[in-house]
Amino acid sequence: NVFRVGGLPARRAYLRFNIPSTILDSSDVVRATLFMDQRANGLSPESSDTIGIGHFGVVAGGTVTDLTRALFFLQRLTNRDTLRITPADSGVRSFEIIDWIRAWRGTDPVKTPRAMGFASSEEGENGRLVDFYSIEAPLAIRPRLRLTFIPRRTGPLQ
Repeated sequence: NVFRVGGLPARRAYLRFNIPSTILDSSDVVRATLFMDQRANGLSPESSDTIGIGHFGVVAGGTVTDLTRALFFLQRLTNRDTLRITPADSGVRSFEIIDWIRAWRGTDPVKTPRAMGFASSEEGENGRLVDFYSIEAPLAIRPRLRLTFIPRRTGPLQ
């Protein structure tokens, strides 16, 4: 019920989102926060040192069905969302992903998957591993996406 990011050999995580097109295409998303619960990993090498965890857009099209291959096709929009995390810690971690939500506006989810990859910023350099609870974990600790949006105004402004 967990997935790991980091380590040697490097591990990446793949998260796919099912966001209705009515929200993406008919409203203005003003905030998007992904909450993930970290599970303490005291067995990680250097578990008291920090590791940077960043999120990336998966730019592999829908024809790439092998997740391992899809995770080779990652793109970073910004550098600001890399979190420094200590593997031995636990708790809720939040990632601001508004840039990805806006990038998915007007796209076909079959051609442009609404998916993100998570990877260590020090990938391949050290063995530190960070564990997060997956969608198979109890509901209270699964990854959660909070969107704040307002409907787009149609018609003339008065």
